[in-house]
Amino acid sequence: MASPQALYSRSEAHRSGASTDYGRSVSQYPLGVLFPKCVGEIEKLIQHAAAEKLPVTVRGRGHSVYGQAQIAGGVVIDTRDLNGIRWSGPNTIDAQPGALWLDVAKLALQRGLTPPVVPDVGVTLTVGGMLSVGGQGETSHRHGALVDNLVELEVVTGRGDRVVCSPFRNRDLFDAVRAGMGQCGVIVRARLKLIPAPKVTATAITTTTPGEWLATLREKTLANEAAVTGSLVKTADGWQGRVIDTAFDPPVVGPSTTYFQYLDRNTASYQASERNGDVLLPHPNMSFSVPADAAPALLERILKDPEMTLGIQRINASFHDASKFGAPLLAKPASSHAFQLRLNKQAAAPGSDAHMRMLAANRQLMTELLAMGAKVYLPYAPPPTRADLVAQYGDERLRAFADMKKRFDPAGILGQGALAALTQ
Repeated sequence: MASPQALYSRSEAHRSGASTDYGRSVSQYPLGVLFPKCVGEIEKLIQHAAAEKLPVTVRGRGHSVYGQAQIAGGVVIDTRDLNGIRWSGPNTIDAQPGALWLDVAKLALQRGLTPPVVPDVGVTLTVGGMLSVGGQGETSHRHGALVDNLVELEVVTGRGDRVVCSPFRNRDLFDAVRAGMGQCGVIVRARLKLIPAPKVTATAITTTTPGEWLATLREKTLANEAAVTGSLVKTADGWQGRVIDTAFDPPVVGPSTTYFQYLDRNTASYQASERNGDVLLPHPNMSFSVPADAAPALLERILKDPEMTLGIQRINASFHDASKFGAPLLAKPASSHAFQLRLNKQAAAPGSDAHMRMLAANRQLMTELLAMGAKVYLPYAPPPTRADLVAQYGDERLRAFADMKKRFDPAGILGQGALAALTQ
């Protein structure tokens, strides 16, 4: 095998491509980019990087928004070519980190099965990327996060060791990697649990006020064992809400779609945004989980503040049962139920006045959220300070996380752009 330096590309095109992400708010040029064709190349690179104190980070399709998968002066592992998917049992699939969730679903559906949770734009989100940050979807109120539905993981740690971990084997590493923001290891294989795929019917409900929107979303989720999601958009008449109440295998025969059509529902709109160039504009999005009872007042406060609403194209929301989420590093509020909100923002140009104001508003909102007991979704939030991490995880959990970081990545080479404050 070639030397570690020979494995990765130093071409300007590859370095430039790895220096930005969907947010278009942060740009860091790496030393080079590795496009691994096998796991052994990742092992060799990390072993070399640990010895040389060379920073390393992992990139799926670059959908973080604050440079979490970038690294200045280090090596980016781009997993797009490590995308194999295969059956590993009658009800499980093994997927490499660069595999797309929609492709996983296509294979599963050949046997009438599906992952319990699939992200809402499966055509562009990778298995490794989503498992590293937690991953949620429209069925999370029923099945938890993507990381709550794993059978096992294969990981290359920051030491360069290749380790298989699961709830019953090397559990400490399993918990450190699930939603661990790439701090303790690189996911190189995930064994995914599958369940029967249903038929689908969907009902759209329109609401006229933000308060009614949240109340309807809560009511329908508590009554529904399938999938419920909401969107809020600004119109000439104010903020109009929409709740999509999706039933699986409904007892009453009526118009329905296949489960693949349901999973594929956002593909066309995303591809249109690629064609028209919207994906190249800044998207300083913000996502967070807030205690259910506090959500109406918080949403009202956001919508009344012109700085907070600047650039918002749409607000997405879902209602969650905290008991369904078990991964220790996917922080959730200390309440039985919570709303997950995502502010989808877009600026006309990088570095514009509006773009900078959006970033400042997100920073202010993050401080307010953590102070009130809400939790941010780290790939869609400003880089946290040490104080932010204490508020996000709590002292005890943060200490345990930092200890795992020291154990599995003693040289501190992994994911420095994602959680730099973890080791401070």
